[in-house]
Amino acid sequence: MNTRSEAVQYLQEHGYEAFERDWAMGKTIGIPTGKKRYTKIGDGFLEGWDGIMWVYPIEEGWAVDDGWTDDDIDHKKFSSLNEAVLAAREIAAAINRGEWHRTKMSPSKSSRKLSRSS
Repeated sequence: MNTRSEAVQYLQEHGYEAFERDWAMGKTIGIPTGKKRYTKIGDGFLEGWDGIMWVYPIEEGWAVDDGWTDDDIDHKKFSSLNEAVLAAREIAAAINRGEWHRTKMSPSKSSRKLSRSS
């Protein structure tokens, strides 16, 4: 995988509703994780997930934000988009299997720290 489009296609072929997004984090890839949820709004529904992971560019290459980690913890960093997407797929699979758990919630922050369950 050399482009975001190729990475999104790869993730979609493996069952993830991945998408490209250009915003404050740069030219990112979003990977929804957890359960898909629907909230009734008027005559329609709002679709959402438990979380969204981000694969995003950094000076040294690419990084993965699992969507639950506190801002003061370093995100996983990779030298290539390919490595970052493969790692993100593994983390997303662990989240979806319930093997990636919140271990601490700070009352002053809405973000969470994670650990792999044994």
